[in-house]
Amino acid sequence: MDIYTFQARTIQEALQMVRESLGPQAVVLSTKPVVRPTDSVNNQTDVRWIEVQAQAEIEPAVEPFVEYQEATEEVLEAAEQPAYSSMTLAESYIESLYRQEQLEILEQQRVLQQRRDQTPEQFIPSGIWNQLSASTIELNLLREVLRRVGEQGSEQQYQTEIIEQFKTMIPFQPFQLPVSREVGNGPKVIVVTGRSGSGKSSLITKLATQCELRDEVPVGVIELTGPNRHHHAWLHNQLEKLGVPTTQLDNPLRLNEALQPFQHCQVVFIESPGIAASQPQKLAILNSFFKQGRDIQCIFTHDVNARTEPTVELVQTLNCCDNPMLALTKTDEENSLGHLVSLFQQIQLPVTLLSHSAGLADGFTMMTEAEHLKLLERMTGLLRESMSTNSLHTQDSFTLSFNPM
Repeated sequence: MDIYTFQARTIQEALQMVRESLGPQAVVLSTKPVVRPTDSVNNQTDVRWIEVQAQAEIEPAVEPFVEYQEATEEVLEAAEQPAYSSMTLAESYIESLYRQEQLEILEQQRVLQQRRDQTPEQFIPSGIWNQLSASTIELNLLREVLRRVGEQGSEQQYQTEIIEQFKTMIPFQPFQLPVSREVGNGPKVIVVTGRSGSGKSSLITKLATQCELRDEVPVGVIELTGPNRHHHAWLHNQLEKLGVPTTQLDNPLRLNEALQPFQHCQVVFIESPGIAASQPQKLAILNSFFKQGRDIQCIFTHDVNARTEPTVELVQTLNCCDNPMLALTKTDEENSLGHLVSLFQQIQLPVTLLSHSAGLADGFTMMTEAEHLKLLERMTGLLRESMSTNSLHTQDSFTLSFNPM
């Protein structure tokens, strides 16, 4: 069956010529763009035409198409000239339209992704965003987390993935008491340090009470005073009533000597003076203390009601042991803890203890996976409906029945 070629300015015109000449049952075999000069003598004003090849089931008359066959030969000869060598004559008009459509789709996807990167909060369920935005977490930190979360299928999946992201940002470490020590190795030394008023004395008293009265682990407490330091007489008085030996140490170089009376203890808690990064003398005292070469563990305390910047500066300035940890204090005095996220972004210390208030009778909580999840839910505001308010302040440790004077 013969193949016929048609040329027109547009594909619609060429297809109309096919239908008129070969009938509605004609089969289009191919389409491609061709270039025709309007003035073959002076070769001026090149025009892009569309060429269609088709065939019909019934043999059509040949005469009406001689003109088109001759025109096709002229176009092919012109296409072989150098002026048209850069054009791909085999490219079909339909393929060109398809590629253009794909480019538009890719551009739409690029614009959408750019919007997701800039304002990811616009693409998550409004209920999730309302909880997050009320959590006092900085907007740039929230957006960073939401970018990593990406698109999820349901509100529950968004909540789960957001919590998982915060787990990687805010680690925790279990604090094991009692500490098992072999006889003759001396006590485990735990230094509690932090800014003045951050709850160091209260936390040490609670820990010592937990060990002595509930776990029946012998402990001692040393108050590292330094020069001109006000002594916490109430701490020594209260612990001595419980049978916990205490002492004061004003010279960190005498640590080994100060530990001699505590050789029967498994743990010795040492309270440092209230300290800040802007106090070089106190920093020097503590740094010299950590250079004693002993097995010393360090816990920083941070009052959740206080600014985070001083704690960040202290952690970054103090040359303490290899694996420091963080205790959050007065956690029951602040409903929203979202502002603490920026603290962990800068120091990356694992949380090990939650102290519920400045009062000794309010106890503390050791961090577990369950407590860690509760802490993250308080920070993000993504509280489970089944979680009651009282369960946020779990007190699973022994508590005292008195407060500091």
